[in-house]
Amino acid sequence: MKRRMVVIGSPPTGHTAISITASNSATMSAALWSGSRRHSGICLPAALFIPTPGAPVFLSVSRRSRKPPCCVWPATGPTRLTPMVSGKLPCSWFSVWDHINHTISKGIIMKRFICALVLLTALTPSLSAKIKVVASVNDLAWLGQQIGGERVDVSAIASPTADVHFVEVRPSYMRKLSRADVVLKVGLDLDLWMDRLIDGSRNSHLTIVDCSRFIKPLEVPTFKADARYGDLHPYGNPHYWLGPDNLKPITDAIVAGLADADPDGAESFRANQQHLLEQLAPEIERLKQEAASLVGKEVVFYHDTWPYFERFTGLKAAGFIEPYPGVAPSPSHIKEIIDLVKKRHIKVIAVEPYFDKRVPDRIAQATGAKVVTLYPSLGGRDKHETYVQWLEGNIRTLLEAFQ
Repeated sequence: MKRRMVVIGSPPTGHTAISITASNSATMSAALWSGSRRHSGICLPAALFIPTPGAPVFLSVSRRSRKPPCCVWPATGPTRLTPMVSGKLPCSWFSVWDHINHTISKGIIMKRFICALVLLTALTPSLSAKIKVVASVNDLAWLGQQIGGERVDVSAIASPTADVHFVEVRPSYMRKLSRADVVLKVGLDLDLWMDRLIDGSRNSHLTIVDCSRFIKPLEVPTFKADARYGDLHPYGNPHYWLGPDNLKPITDAIVAGLADADPDGAESFRANQQHLLEQLAPEIERLKQEAASLVGKEVVFYHDTWPYFERFTGLKAAGFIEPYPGVAPSPSHIKEIIDLVKKRHIKVIAVEPYFDKRVPDRIAQATGAKVVTLYPSLGGRDKHETYVQWLEGNIRTLLEAFQ
């Protein structure tokens, strides 16, 4: 194995020579001799003596006095030190010590620069820190991003093509919430899984925003629902974001929540909300006019997801493939739907992307109706779509189906 020489200057009486052999070990052990006295048990991490090829490493080999540290010029790459007979070497201590002083001065300057940079960063958190917002669904996340602007970093838990009633509670979601500042919930008992994630996150500083707080829900039961009625929501239908006329109360709740977490940004949030609503208003009115031919048209829906969308477009729900929300259709119920479609000449059966299409397809084959997919969350058709693009996509799907 190839050996290389290293000089250790031991001021002012002499120098000790040791040899270095190339090694892949992460540490080096050395037994050093200075005169007749042996200093052993020195163990140095490799990271300390290979900053750059030829750069010095400082060792203290004196146990009795406050002599300056010795200086080692290591070989390139990981090394292992092995003892060698000591003796005088033709090396000037003063030249070594000048190099030490120069290196120490450079190190002090660099340390001071780093400390100043860290202090500056700590004193100006508003320049880089963003409010971390986690939403149940993509629609609330999109609205939160538009309102928060550059002051927020927003993400959603539920996939836009998933059934938001049933989202798996994963440790990764809990970790995400543990680092969050704000949570945007759908509420109305739709995303009860979010409560479990919040509890599991152990984040006591979360601002929890129920985006339904200013909503006037539809289909609030006037009777006491039990298990016979499936997943009937006792506080009303929770799919309120599907109605564009609910954008104002939804964004009011989001503005209040973000302002609570970031009071300095309150004015910015309100301005962004106003700009967003003003920007959306003409586009939503345009789509309402385009959907005028849908007024009064009957549709069989798989699940009772669409009452707010129906109110906006003028559609009418003739029936549901589920006899009750979340309850699978029985053969007798499927026959009732087939008879209904035939009797009332219903042309369209609408299904969400996460439901099995075998039953809708069976009804369509028996009746001549057309099965279409409607997306209850933006991003399902195109992950980059906006609220207007999502709304327009569903309206045009229905217009084409009724032609």
